[in-house]
Amino acid sequence: MASGMLFDPMRLLRLAPLVSKKPMSFFPAGLTVFQSGVTIVVGLITITSSTSIANIYLSYNNDLSITEGIMALPFSAKMYALGVTCALGHLTFIPWVAPPIERLRTNTSNRGGSAEMEDWLSVHRIRWTVADVPAWVAIFLAILTFEGTL
Repeated sequence: MASGMLFDPMRLLRLAPLVSKKPMSFFPAGLTVFQSGVTIVVGLITITSSTSIANIYLSYNNDLSITEGIMALPFSAKMYALGVTCALGHLTFIPWVAPPIERLRTNTSNRGGSAEMEDWLSVHRIRWTVADVPAWVAIFLAILTFEGTL
């Protein structure tokens, strides 16, 4: 198919989780744009999750039972599953991140902005280490080890 030479939607589907898992390692300037930052993060996690799940689904062999089908998934599909789990794990840190950010945004901190920012950054460092980097690595490995044709 000639159109596949110019634009292959399957190649885009395989690469989308990696491209969409943009690390939000910066704090939005001005704090007034925080809401748009939340929208961006949720949007990127949604894209990462949906395209990873689509890749897993396309790798699944429907002729097998559920247990056999899961066990027969290729390594790349298992890496997509790990990547989507880690990407969703990013959201588990909200209870620790939201209070300092809210106090910074509304300027209601008793300890000062620097202390609140340090609280946020300490949680961010942990989240980056246990959720964001593993998601990047897993999806990158999924792309590198994909056995099918792009």
